[in-house]
Amino acid sequence: MNGAGPRTTHLLLGTQSVHHPIPHPINLFSVSVSPKGWTDQELGLKWLEQDFEPNTRPEMPQTYHLLILDGHNLHCTYSFVKFAAEHWIIIICLPSHTTHALQPCNVGVFGPLARAWKSQVTQASQNNIPIMKANLLLYYHEARSQALKPTMILSAFRKTGIYPFDRNAIPLSAFEPAKNTTTQAAQTAASSAPIHPNTDTFPCQQQQQQH
Repeated sequence: MNGAGPRTTHLLLGTQSVHHPIPHPINLFSVSVSPKGWTDQELGLKWLEQDFEPNTRPEMPQTYHLLILDGHNLHCTYSFVKFAAEHWIIIICLPSHTTHALQPCNVGVFGPLARAWKSQVTQASQNNIPIMKANLLLYYHEARSQALKPTMILSAFRKTGIYPFDRNAIPLSAFEPAKNTTTQAAQTAASSAPIHPNTDTFPCQQQQQQH
Protein backbone atom coordinates (compact mmCIF):
# COMPACT_ATOMS: atom_id res chain seq x y z
CA MET A 1 0.00 0.00 0.00
CA ASN A 2 0.98 3.59 -0.52
CA GLY A 3 0.70 6.24 2.18
CA ALA A 4 -0.32 8.74 -0.49
CA GLY A 5 -3.42 6.69 -1.27
CA PRO A 6 -2.95 4.90 -4.62
CA ARG A 7 -2.60 1.14 -4.40
CA THR A 8 0.44 -0.75 -5.57
CA THR A 9 0.48 -4.21 -7.13
CA HIS A 10 -0.25 -7.40 -5.22
CA LEU A 11 2.00 -10.42 -5.27
CA LEU A 12 -0.04 -13.64 -5.42
CA LEU A 13 1.73 -16.91 -4.72
CA GLY A 14 0.97 -20.53 -5.45
CA THR A 15 2.68 -23.89 -5.49
CA GLN A 16 1.96 -24.63 -9.17
CA SER A 17 2.11 -22.66 -12.37
CA VAL A 18 -1.11 -21.02 -13.48
CA HIS A 19 -1.93 -22.37 -16.92
CA HIS A 20 -4.98 -20.14 -17.35
CA PRO A 21 -4.59 -16.67 -18.89
CA ILE A 22 -4.74 -13.72 -16.53
CA PRO A 23 -8.16 -12.07 -17.00
CA HIS A 24 -8.00 -8.76 -18.82
CA PRO A 25 -7.92 -5.90 -17.81
CA ILE A 26 -6.66 -7.05 -14.40
CA ASN A 27 -3.10 -5.76 -14.40
CA LEU A 28 -2.74 -5.09 -10.68
CA PHE A 29 -1.41 -8.52 -9.81
CA SER A 30 1.98 -10.12 -10.01
CA VAL A 31 1.60 -13.90 -10.03
CA SER A 32 4.50 -16.11 -8.95
CA VAL A 33 5.04 -19.63 -7.72
CA SER A 34 7.27 -21.20 -5.09
CA PRO A 35 7.75 -24.78 -3.91
CA LYS A 36 5.64 -24.30 -0.77
CA GLY A 37 3.46 -21.39 -1.83
CA TRP A 38 5.29 -18.90 0.41
CA THR A 39 7.39 -15.95 -0.60
CA ASP A 40 11.17 -16.33 -0.44
CA GLN A 41 14.28 -14.23 -0.95
CA GLU A 42 14.26 -14.60 -4.74
CA LEU A 43 10.60 -13.64 -5.08
CA GLY A 44 11.05 -10.79 -2.64
CA LEU A 45 13.79 -9.31 -4.81
CA LYS A 46 11.70 -9.74 -7.97
CA TRP A 47 8.79 -7.97 -6.29
CA LEU A 48 11.06 -5.07 -5.35
CA GLU A 49 12.53 -4.82 -8.85
CA GLN A 50 9.45 -5.44 -10.98
CA ASP A 51 6.54 -4.22 -8.83
CA PHE A 52 7.42 -1.84 -6.03
CA GLU A 53 10.11 0.28 -7.65
CA PRO A 54 8.34 0.93 -11.00
CA ASN A 55 5.00 1.67 -9.30
CA THR A 56 6.37 4.03 -6.64
CA ARG A 57 9.14 5.73 -8.59
CA PRO A 58 9.03 9.48 -7.87
CA GLU A 59 8.52 11.84 -10.79
CA MET A 60 11.68 13.73 -9.87
CA PRO A 61 14.84 11.63 -10.32
CA GLN A 62 17.10 10.86 -7.36
CA THR A 63 14.28 11.39 -4.86
CA TYR A 64 14.07 9.12 -1.88
CA HIS A 65 10.97 7.05 -1.20
CA LEU A 66 10.25 4.92 1.84
CA LEU A 67 9.53 1.19 2.01
CA ILE A 68 8.22 -0.09 5.35
CA LEU A 69 8.51 -3.83 5.91
CA ASP A 70 8.29 -6.41 8.63
CA GLY A 71 11.47 -8.10 9.80
CA HIS A 72 11.27 -11.16 7.54
CA ASN A 73 14.70 -12.37 6.42
CA LEU A 74 13.79 -12.05 2.74
CA HIS A 75 14.01 -8.26 3.20
CA CYS A 76 17.53 -8.40 4.63
CA THR A 77 19.48 -9.96 1.78
CA TYR A 78 22.41 -8.17 0.21
CA SER A 79 20.78 -8.08 -3.23
CA PHE A 80 17.53 -6.65 -1.82
CA VAL A 81 19.27 -3.89 0.14
CA LYS A 82 21.71 -3.14 -2.70
CA PHE A 83 18.91 -2.66 -5.22
CA ALA A 84 17.05 -0.41 -2.80
CA ALA A 85 20.12 1.75 -2.19
CA GLU A 86 20.80 2.07 -5.92
CA HIS A 87 17.20 3.21 -6.54
CA TRP A 88 16.87 5.71 -3.70
CA ILE A 89 14.64 3.46 -1.60
CA ILE A 90 14.93 3.75 2.17
CA ILE A 91 13.98 0.55 3.99
CA ILE A 92 12.56 0.55 7.50
CA CYS A 93 11.72 -2.74 9.22
CA LEU A 94 9.06 -2.67 11.90
CA PRO A 95 10.15 -3.92 15.34
CA SER A 96 9.15 -7.44 16.29
CA HIS A 97 5.67 -7.93 17.78
CA THR A 98 4.45 -4.46 16.73
CA THR A 99 2.71 -5.12 13.40
CA HIS A 100 -0.68 -5.31 15.16
CA ALA A 101 -0.35 -1.58 15.85
CA LEU A 102 2.18 -0.29 13.32
CA GLN A 103 1.37 -2.11 10.09
CA PRO A 104 -1.37 -0.26 8.16
CA CYS A 105 -2.60 -3.49 6.54
CA ASN A 106 -3.25 -5.05 9.95
CA VAL A 107 -4.75 -1.91 11.40
CA GLY A 108 -7.28 -0.95 8.76
CA VAL A 109 -7.14 -3.01 5.57
CA PHE A 110 -7.11 -6.77 6.09
CA GLY A 111 -10.42 -6.75 7.99
CA PRO A 112 -12.49 -4.99 5.30
CA LEU A 113 -10.72 -6.98 2.57
CA ALA A 114 -11.54 -10.28 4.29
CA ARG A 115 -15.20 -9.29 4.58
CA ALA A 116 -15.36 -8.25 0.93
CA TRP A 117 -13.75 -11.54 -0.13
CA LYS A 118 -16.20 -13.52 1.99
CA SER A 119 -19.05 -11.67 0.31
CA GLN A 120 -17.70 -12.59 -3.13
CA VAL A 121 -17.32 -16.25 -2.16
CA THR A 122 -20.84 -16.34 -0.74
CA GLN A 123 -22.33 -14.75 -3.83
CA ALA A 124 -20.49 -17.14 -6.13
CA SER A 125 -21.65 -20.09 -4.04
CA GLN A 126 -25.25 -18.95 -4.23
CA ASN A 127 -24.92 -18.84 -8.02
CA ASN A 128 -23.37 -22.34 -8.04
CA ILE A 129 -20.08 -20.98 -9.37
CA PRO A 130 -16.96 -22.64 -7.94
CA ILE A 131 -13.97 -20.39 -7.40
CA MET A 132 -10.96 -22.01 -9.05
CA LYS A 133 -7.61 -20.95 -10.48
CA ALA A 134 -9.25 -19.86 -13.72
CA ASN A 135 -11.53 -17.26 -12.07
CA LEU A 136 -9.90 -16.57 -8.68
CA LEU A 137 -8.32 -13.28 -9.78
CA LEU A 138 -11.64 -12.00 -11.11
CA TYR A 139 -13.35 -12.47 -7.75
CA TYR A 140 -10.39 -11.28 -5.73
CA HIS A 141 -10.07 -8.20 -7.93
CA GLU A 142 -13.72 -7.37 -7.26
CA ALA A 143 -13.25 -7.80 -3.50
CA ARG A 144 -10.09 -5.72 -3.58
CA SER A 145 -11.78 -2.95 -5.59
CA GLN A 146 -14.63 -2.80 -3.08
CA ALA A 147 -12.48 -2.83 0.03
CA LEU A 148 -9.28 -0.96 -0.77
CA LYS A 149 -10.43 2.61 -1.14
CA PRO A 150 -7.90 5.49 -1.00
CA THR A 151 -9.68 6.95 2.03
CA MET A 152 -9.33 3.63 3.88
CA ILE A 153 -5.64 3.35 3.05
CA LEU A 154 -4.94 6.90 4.18
CA SER A 155 -6.88 6.27 7.39
CA ALA A 156 -4.80 3.17 8.13
CA PHE A 157 -1.54 5.09 7.75
CA ARG A 158 -2.92 7.88 9.92
CA LYS A 159 -3.97 5.47 12.70
CA THR A 160 -0.47 4.00 12.86
CA GLY A 161 1.11 7.46 13.02
CA ILE A 162 3.31 6.70 10.01
CA TYR A 163 1.82 9.30 7.67
CA PRO A 164 1.23 12.01 8.58
CA PHE A 165 3.93 11.31 11.16
CA ASP A 166 2.48 11.34 14.67
CA ARG A 167 4.52 9.82 17.50
CA ASN A 168 1.50 10.09 19.81
CA ALA A 169 -0.92 8.18 17.58
CA ILE A 170 -0.37 4.94 19.51
CA PRO A 171 -0.34 4.92 23.33
CA LEU A 172 2.67 3.36 25.03
CA SER A 173 0.34 0.92 26.77
CA ALA A 174 -0.18 -0.83 23.42
CA PHE A 175 3.40 -2.13 23.62
CA GLU A 176 3.52 -3.09 27.28
CA PRO A 177 4.35 -6.72 28.08
CA ALA A 178 1.41 -9.05 28.46
CA LYS A 179 0.10 -9.15 32.01
CA ASN A 180 -0.64 -12.33 33.92
CA THR A 181 -4.33 -12.20 34.77
CA THR A 182 -4.45 -15.58 36.54
CA THR A 183 -5.51 -15.12 40.17
CA GLN A 184 -5.19 -18.73 41.32
CA ALA A 185 -2.16 -20.95 41.09
CA ALA A 186 -2.53 -24.07 39.01
CA GLN A 187 -3.12 -27.18 41.10
CA THR A 188 -1.12 -30.27 40.24
CA ALA A 189 -2.96 -33.54 39.96
CA ALA A 190 -2.66 -35.81 42.98
CA SER A 191 -0.44 -38.81 42.46
CA SER A 192 -1.25 -42.27 43.81
CA ALA A 193 2.40 -43.35 43.68
CA PRO A 194 4.16 -43.64 47.05
CA ILE A 195 6.64 -40.95 47.99
CA HIS A 196 10.12 -41.98 49.04
CA PRO A 197 11.94 -39.11 50.79
CA ASN A 198 15.42 -40.31 49.89
CA THR A 199 14.67 -40.69 46.15
CA ASP A 200 12.13 -37.93 45.45
CA THR A 201 14.38 -35.05 46.44
CA PHE A 202 16.76 -33.07 44.28
CA PRO A 203 20.37 -34.32 44.15
CA CYS A 204 21.59 -31.32 46.13
CA GLN A 205 19.03 -32.05 48.84
CA GLN A 206 20.08 -35.71 48.91
CA GLN A 207 23.69 -34.70 49.46
CA GLN A 208 22.68 -32.38 52.29
CA GLN A 209 20.64 -35.18 53.92
CA GLN A 210 23.58 -37.59 53.67
CA HIS A 211 25.84 -35.10 55.43
